[in-house]
Amino acid sequence: MLYWNCLKTSGNNEELAKKKVREMYLDEFVTKRDLYLYVGTTLRFHRTGLNPFVIIGTFTPPKKRTFHPDLFDGI
Repeated sequence: MLYWNCLKTSGNNEELAKKKVREMYLDEFVTKRDLYLYVGTTLRFHRTGLNPFVIIGTFTPPKKRTFHPDLFDGI
């Protein structure tokens, strides 16, 4: 859906839409968010495919900043 929305807002320019999707996943999701994928199977490929799972959705909550003390302090 992200691709289709980017395609619509870029005036049906496929290259610009691809660039926007790439920027969103690489810049936004890698640096600022965690990326979880919802996967499922389709009946069409469930019995014939080696790996019938397909991505059916994403969940991108903000990354939590947690403090991890250095385990080797004081050694």
